This record gives sequence, C-alpha cells and structure tokens, in this order.
Amino acid sequence: MSSVTNKETKYFAILLSVFLVTQLATDATVYKLTSFDHITLSAASLIFPLTYLIADITAEVYGYRMAKKLIWIGTISNIGFSLLVSSLLKLHSPLSWHLAIAYHEVYNRLTFRSIVHALLVPFSYFVDIYLLSKWKILLKGKYFCLRSAVSTIIGDIIFSVLMVMITWWKSDINAPIVELAIATSAVKFIWALLGAYPAMLIVSLIKTSENVDVYDYYTNFNPFR
Repeated sequence: MSSVTNKETKYFAILLSVFLVTQLATDATVYKLTSFDHITLSAASLIFPLTYLIADITAEVYGYRMAKKLIWIGTISNIGFSLLVSSLLKLHSPLSWHLAIAYHEVYNRLTFRSIVHALLVPFSYFVDIYLLSKWKILLKGKYFCLRSAVSTIIGDIIFSVLMVMITWWKSDINAPIVELAIATSAVKFIWALLGAYPAMLIVSLIKTSENVDVYDYYTNFNPFR
C-alpha cells in the first residue's frame, strides 16, 4: 500500500494530539533544570523524545506523507504558540501583581525557545522519518525496533546539539552547556532504545485494527511538497 484515505486513519488524531501536547509541554519546561546524581539536564529532555516515537509510529503505519503532515502541524502549532504568548505578554500588567517581572522573564525565554524550536526541529524529524521509511523498504518492513531506534538517535542527536547550544549559549542562567548537551543526548539515546519496543506494539495494534501498512515506494520525500 502506498497511500491511505481519511477513513483509514482513525488513530492519526490520537497520535497528533499526543505529539502536540508533548511538544508544548517541552516548550514550557525547557528552562527547568533538574539533576540526577550530579548530572544536570533540562526537564524537557525527559519527555521530548516521545515526539520522535510518535513520528516513527505514524510513518511506519500511515507512511511518510502522513508523518510529514504530523510534523508540519506541530511546527505551525509551535509558531502559533510563540506568537500568541509574545502578543499577550505585551499587555499591561497591574502594579499590584508582584509576579509580573518573574512571569515575563520566564515566558520571554519560552517564546524565544519556541521560535528556535520551530525552525530546527522539523529538520531532525524529517531525517528520522526519511531513514525509517527508506529502511522499511530496504528491509521489507522488518526490524522496526532497530530502524526506529537508529533513525531516532540520528535525528534526535542532530537536534539536541543544535538546540542546547542555541537555547543556552550566552544565557545568564548558569548552565553547563557541554554537560547539558551530553546529558540530553544520553537521555534521548536511552529513550530511543527503551521506547522502540512499546512503539512496535502500538504499530502492530494500529496496523491490525485498521488493516493499513504503507510502503513509500513512489513517495516524494521533499518535505516542502
């Protein structure tokens, strides 16, 4: 099968919802630092890898075209989120509200991060689903766990290094950038390995339920078309 119809994508809305919620939760917690046994990392890195698994599940079941749709909807949502927050922050605050400065400080950072996120993350997602889809054809649909783990790690590391450097570089927050980059990549590496099997079970469930299994034999992999 090389394409799907709207009637065959009843689980796509659920996948998209989880994808969007995770992305926005990531935006809201990126500057929340946490530590485990003296290892410092952003709290957002604990949930963000889930978006790669959702993209992999979508690409594996519904094909590259639907996964591309998922990614672009997520990107537009991030841009919309940052524009709305940025606009509302400009509203006058009453003098009696003692949290105004702290609130604006936090959300100004989130707005900047959301814009950078929207510009960088699609590239890493498309690397991920492109590799997954191509390897699916090459390996005749076998070894999803391996394909998902490797493609996710490659795409995720590209994003992590760029995002950590841009988000934290020259920030007045005392954050060890190199340690953050390494810790974030390590967490996502673990996510990719541990999440591949549950993702495979979800893929199997959706394929069986909807009788859909798309192979991108004749797909145009240009993300802008």
